[in-house]
Amino acid sequence: MKKLFLLFLSVFIISCSSSKLPFGIRKTIYQLDNELNDTTKYDFKIAPEQVATFKYDWSFGLHTPNGHNIKGQKRLLKLYFKLNGVSSPYHMSEIIRTTYHRHLNNQPLKFREQTKYFKKYEKLLKKNMDTAFAWDERNKPIEKYREEEKDYFKLYANGRLVIGTTSAWKRYSKSSSASTDVEYTGRVINLKERSLYVEIIQVEKPKDGFKLNQKVGDTIQESPYSVVLIPSERK
Repeated sequence: MKKLFLLFLSVFIISCSSSKLPFGIRKTIYQLDNELNDTTKYDFKIAPEQVATFKYDWSFGLHTPNGHNIKGQKRLLKLYFKLNGVSSPYHMSEIIRTTYHRHLNNQPLKFREQTKYFKKYEKLLKKNMDTAFAWDERNKPIEKYREEEKDYFKLYANGRLVIGTTSAWKRYSKSSSASTDVEYTGRVINLKERSLYVEIIQVEKPKDGFKLNQKVGDTIQESPYSVVLIPSERK
């Protein structure tokens, strides 16, 4: 049985080495394409790469705080990453998000380069965290990120439609209550520095017994990172 597993593992590694993407990554991209709605994919696609991967760090469910699982994957994909020197689930997730962003934008995926980058980064982290952070900063300067972010924020022009979430609450007793998220559609009124002011123009009906905290016509303060841009043609 052990020999059979080693043979299967060898075939898996060779097949991954000879193709552009490991099967598990291709499967994950296929799942994301099918599971994400068009609006989310649009917003993720048009955002610059670093901004997109940061904004959607947790939204795709690629890893969880408790189990650190990769969405839709079993042991082999994790094993592939680990055999290539990437052991952090957060770095695995970033590689997947970056690859998916490049896939949507028809850009070179450079999957091997990504894997090599995080392999070196994790080696540096084990030796000295300050050295590792400085190396990462040199390769991904915050100034470049801020420039990309500025370009992305320009898309939030007055009148642009976005999707966000507000809350609704229900009181059970004087000491007991519950809350839930409710999706709304809003129109951008103004973007001041990093604060986005949005007028709610439509809001979903909350569950029975729950009362909305905001209603149609209210102005809500958001961040470009907490709402999703609706394609312009849907205005």
